Amino acid sequence: LNAVIGREQAKFLLSEFENFQYYKDDSPGIQVEITKFMETVKNLPEGMFKGFFTGTNGNDMHDDYLRGATGFMPGLHLADSKEAGWRLLEAGEYSKALEMQMKLTPLYCFERLYQLDVCKQILKRRGVIFNTKSRRANMTVFNAPAEKEFNRIYDRLKTAAQL
Repeated sequence: LNAVIGREQAKFLLSEFENFQYYKDDSPGIQVEITKFMETVKNLPEGMFKGFFTGTNGNDMHDDYLRGATGFMPGLHLADSKEAGWRLLEAGEYSKALEMQMKLTPLYCFERLYQLDVCKQILKRRGVIFNTKSRRANMTVFNAPAEKEFNRIYDRLKTAAQL
C-alpha cells in the first residue's frame, strides 16, 4: 500500500496527535510541495510540527533545506557525504553545500540509470560489502561500457565529494 496523506489531513493529524510530529514526502515536485506544506502548517501552535523530511535521497537537499525541510532520507552509499553537505547547510555555508552537491551531480545522473547497481558498487569500493550480487531478477546490471563510465565518474568524485 502506498498511501498519500494530503497537506490538510497531515495538518489535522499534527494538531490532534502528539506522536505525529513530522511529515515525510517523496512525491515528484517535492520542492513545490515543501513550500505549500510549510504554508499549510505555519499557524499550528509551537511544537506541534517539528519538521518536514524529504524521501528524495538528498539529491536536491540544498533547495529542500532553503524551502524549510528539516531532514532527508539518504541512501546508505552516500550517507556520510550527504550528512557533510547537510551540516554545511545548518552552519549557513550554503555556497559550500551547493558546490558539494554539484560535484555529486554526475553520479546522481548515472545512478538514475543503474540505481541499485551504483549503490552496491560504491558500498563495495568503500569496503562496506564484499559483492554486488542481487537476488532481484529485474536489477539492471553494469555491462562493460557502463562499468567504464562509472569508474570515470567515481574516480573523479571520490575526493571532491568525500566518497
